Amino acid sequence: MTHRAALLTAASTLFLLFVGGLVTTTNSGDSVPDWWFLPLSFGKLLPPMVGEVFYEHGHRLVASFVGLLTILVAALLWRSEQRPWARKLGLWAVGLVCAQGILGGLRVHHVWVPRGIAIVHACVAQAFFGLVVAIATVTSRAWRTDPAEEAPSPLPTLAFLAAAATYVQIILGAIRRHTGWGTWLHMSFAFVAAVLVLVAVAECLKRGRCRRTATAIGVLVVAQIALGFWTWAIVRGGFLRSIESPRIHMAAVTLHLAAGGLLYALTLSVALRAGGSARGREARAAAPPALAAEAAR
Repeated sequence: MTHRAALLTAASTLFLLFVGGLVTTTNSGDSVPDWWFLPLSFGKLLPPMVGEVFYEHGHRLVASFVGLLTILVAALLWRSEQRPWARKLGLWAVGLVCAQGILGGLRVHHVWVPRGIAIVHACVAQAFFGLVVAIATVTSRAWRTDPAEEAPSPLPTLAFLAAAATYVQIILGAIRRHTGWGTWLHMSFAFVAAVLVLVAVAECLKRGRCRRTATAIGVLVVAQIALGFWTWAIVRGGFLRSIESPRIHMAAVTLHLAAGGLLYALTLSVALRAGGSARGREARAAAPPALAAEAAR
């Protein structure tokens, strides 16, 4: 049940990334002046859902749903999980989702530098998504049944480097999205991130590890590059952040953000599984011969 709850939370968080991206894409962030750490706008749970309020308040409703799911996952981990570090992941998730809500409130009230808060808010959202996917990964059947690596493998290192590069690319994208600065840096580093991800994918397929996830990542890299060029062409063509912009343009620009998050999360999942397999090999090597033989069965 914990794994299924974590999967639902991960899927809901991915949708939240898209909905949150729409708030920026439509320039709806200042449409609601109040914030209560509750899904309220203008002091109401369901204000008139018209114009920009539809996007901003819709974002708050989805975020609250994700917050409740996160608490549920943490409770399930605390009740049924035997691994102390896995329990702590649930607590970290609750802390991070609360921090994310506070950052959103600071952005609404224009505390500090609104653009700076918006960038941090965007990056923490992706970090939270990665954490939820990590919980789903370590509570999955695959985590328990993945065979241990028989020999040292570069896959864990390659996958973690790919995940790190993808997150750096997300940071650069957030800076570009909220300031307009760094377009060419973002596009240039995309090449570095794509190469690292594809090298990790190739290593997965070569070793027969995480084949389905690796294949999905490879397809997603191609789709993300296409979305990136499409977004660049849309922005270069004079795209205005407004609810009056063409819906297809709004969708493309926002999908680019969400797909980047999904690419990061899937790469992180592969890195965790590869690292788990490597630790299994090391544990077997350190175990007494009788125990090692039993673990190999």
